[in-house]
Formats: sequence, C-alpha cells, structure tokens
Amino acid sequence: ILMGPCHHAGAASALDGGKGLLRDAAEAVKLRGAGALHLATRRGRMPVCVYLVWSRSSTDETGDTPLAHAIIAGTVDTFQYLLDHGANPDKPDEKGSTPLHLSASGGNCEIVKALLSEGANVDSLCDTGTPLHMAAFCKQVGAMKILLDHHADVRHSFMYPSFLG
Repeated sequence: ILMGPCHHAGAASALDGGKGLLRDAAEAVKLRGAGALHLATRRGRMPVCVYLVWSRSSTDETGDTPLAHAIIAGTVDTFQYLLDHGANPDKPDEKGSTPLHLSASGGNCEIVKALLSEGANVDSLCDTGTPLHMAAFCKQVGAMKILLDHHADVRHSFMYPSFLG
C-alpha cells in the first residue's frame, strides 16, 4: 500500500521523537561516500527519505544523487517522491550520465516515461553515449521504444570506447 506524503512526513518526524537528533545522525552516516538519503532511497525507506529530502539533495563520492540511487534500486515510489519534490531529472553524475541514462540502460520503462514527462533531455550525451545508445547497448527494447517515441535522435553518432567491445 502506498501512503501519501502527509503519512510519510508524520512517520518521519516520529523517527526521533521530534528532537532533531535524526538529522545529526543522518549527516554522520557515510557508506562508500553515500549519505543517509542515498542509502534510504536505495532501500526504499520512504519515511526516512521524506525526513531527509528537505535537508539536502547532495551527491555521493561518485556524483550519484539520491534520485540516481532510487533509479538503480528500482524503487519507483521513492523515485517519484524525489522527482515530485524538486530532484533534477537531468542532473548528471561525474561521467555525465543522467537519470535517463540510468533508467534506459536498466530498462525501467516507468521511470523512463516519468523522466521524459518531467522534461528530461532525451538526447543528453555522456561518456557512454545518449540514453538511446545505452538502452540499445543493454538490449532494453522497451526503453528504446519509449525514447524513440519521444523523438530520440537515431542519427546521433557516438563511438563506444574500445573496452566496451
């Protein structure tokens, strides 16, 4: 059962009894450069995400945002919450990959559609190509169709690095 934002906000504030101690503890959490919000999104812990989303929208040591962590984990409700509350659908990581690159390469069509409906750049370029290149390389036919339906440029050329085969 998906709960609404008000329910999650109440649950989140109840996590530390309203003392503000959870925010201090959350700031201290780091696992391989990922903060508490990154870890909560990866695990789909919506009440914790609601509590933390207001304090920051940082990146981890690889440049991944909490939105990227939610995409990688496939936690659609957490992804949608972050997107609805101001997460940038085009924020690239250190290599230039955007949330659309991640969702297209992973074949998560629901997330691909949501990002495109929020105005994500269908032809954004990173060191591994465009989202269409990534979907094709990873054999994600559903994602390819959605990207093409949103006018992804099939003529956009890109040379895959030799180590990719």
